[in-house]
Amino acid sequence: MSCFTQPLTPQKTEHIWNSLLDIRMEPRLVPKPKSKRVTLCLQAAIERRASEGVRLELCTTDRPGLLAEVTRTFRENALNVTRAEISTTMGTALNIFYVTDALGNDVDSRMIESVRQGIGSDCLRVKELPFRNQQKGENEEQHGGGSGLGGAVLLSLGSLVKKNLYNLGLIKSYS
Repeated sequence: MSCFTQPLTPQKTEHIWNSLLDIRMEPRLVPKPKSKRVTLCLQAAIERRASEGVRLELCTTDRPGLLAEVTRTFRENALNVTRAEISTTMGTALNIFYVTDALGNDVDSRMIESVRQGIGSDCLRVKELPFRNQQKGENEEQHGGGSGLGGAVLLSLGSLVKKNLYNLGLIKSYS
């Protein structure tokens, strides 16, 4: 019989209850391997969900060839799409692209402006810079510089969590 199908005896229930109280009173009683495993799982989950590259949002009227036109513009500007979310609702295309340069590095503001001119600056918005650019921007602000894109930087929940885990020393920067 499995431990999940056996009925709980009063002694077993009391033992479980006391164990939970002990752990709540003394968190140090939680074995370190479990704590380390949880940290590694959280780190892996955040890294899977955090997208590399600049987040570009395209919102325009859907038409035949729109996606081909956008990807051609990215290719002409030597950009790689690391992730794309494509959706069309009631004739409106809302596409989100995460892009890097050809080597996988961050995209500079001149290249983004060139893409905006090629696609249309009124329908393409820069929504988010990647985690690495946010760190650079913070360092520049502390030393009197600017990030070059002004209010275009918006933090996503994934980037915020990743930044805090980085600051706590739970994850390391790969750049």
